This record gives sequence, C-alpha cells and structure tokens, in this order.
Amino acid sequence: MAERLAQHKHCPTCGLAMGPKREACGDACAATLAEKLRKRRLLMFVWISASVIMIAAAIVAMK
Repeated sequence: MAERLAQHKHCPTCGLAMGPKREACGDACAATLAEKLRKRRLLMFVWISASVIMIAAAIVAMK
C-alpha cells in the first residue's frame, strides 16, 4: 500500500515542496516569481496594444 503524503504543492520557481496556501517557498523565490509575473503582464500588454494598433490600421486602410 502506498503511503499518503500531506497536502502540499511545489514552488513554481525552484520546485521545492511547500504548504498548500503559500505562493512561493521563500522571499527569494517570491521576488523571482513577482518579477516573472510582471514581465509576463508587460508582454501581454504589448501584444494586445500591437494587435489593437494593427486592427485600427487595417480599418483605416480599408476606407
């Protein structure tokens, strides 16, 4: 019979096991995760802005 492990999840930065309610295992990993999320949001903003500009340019070009 397999042993049951306590509820846990893994740190998205380093992969260590941690409690289920935590976002990162420590301060260093939390800072790395925050920076990664900030860069992801910035990239998403750039992609959406570029898409809106291209659609607007296409609409203007059709007229």
